[in-house]
Amino acid sequence: MNKTKRNIQWWLALVGGCVLGFVASFATMEIIDNTLSSNRASEYRDIIDKNLKFDEQVIVDNDSYKITVLGMNVLEGNSFDNHLDLKIENLSDTTYSFMPGVIKINGYMIETSMVEKLAVNETKEVSLTITTMLKDVGIEKISDMELEFFILDEGKNEYFRDGSYLIKSNYYGTYDQEEVYKDNNITEVYNDGKIKLSFISDLEKNSDMYPVVIENLTDNKISFYDSKIEVNGVIVNDGLYMWDLPGHTKSISVLNLSFNDIEKDKIGKKLESLRIALNIGLYDAVTLEQTEKYDTGMIKIK
Repeated sequence: MNKTKRNIQWWLALVGGCVLGFVASFATMEIIDNTLSSNRASEYRDIIDKNLKFDEQVIVDNDSYKITVLGMNVLEGNSFDNHLDLKIENLSDTTYSFMPGVIKINGYMIETSMVEKLAVNETKEVSLTITTMLKDVGIEKISDMELEFFILDEGKNEYFRDGSYLIKSNYYGTYDQEEVYKDNNITEVYNDGKIKLSFISDLEKNSDMYPVVIENLTDNKISFYDSKIEVNGVIVNDGLYMWDLPGHTKSISVLNLSFNDIEKDKIGKKLESLRIALNIGLYDAVTLEQTEKYDTGMIKIK
């Protein structure tokens, strides 16, 4: 078990451990009006194969706690998220709180949520919610998941990381996410030796969702502080969620191209040009001190 303790406030653990979505865009010849009228509420069905299965397995068992993977709960009924079901047992004489650290699907960091507090000797069955819409990022099957947890020892007011644990589904070895992206024309659009951005042009052409792969090429943690999106020469107000991206890690997320009435009037009906700028900070992975901060400048996508 790999544990690294930090005597800092729990909210820093939340910041460091939360896998927050970051968005970017890919230019196509689709008409923007089609994206504005898109109703995605009915699209969140059959995101992944219903035959997906993870065997029940213990991934952590020590003197303090035990974590068992129970299986995957795929979209059902009115649910809009997929869940990995877990059983957590607190075996210690202190209260622990558990939340996700870096969670990867098929090698790509995705957004999840879970905060569970367990009292002394308490056992809970809980769900790790996959809040990234997998269909939007081209994930139709889950080959494997890599799990990491942030854990707060409330008695000591300390947190530590535990992971990463690889669990394999019945599709392991038969589904290759890299090949799926190659088949959908993944294209590198920026690489400064620190971060690399690639866009996937053939996914969701009739939707407003445009997938992007962001890769940290350094040993340091990268944070994204700010960004600008320019469509047809107009700076738009689309909000961007910011990743905290560990060293040598790939993430996958999407840009939702939607505009207010004023922006629509300025932009027009066709996506003629698109650029994005990112404000980036690099942090030492051990000391957490900032080592560099810079702006990429406008990156031409189309």
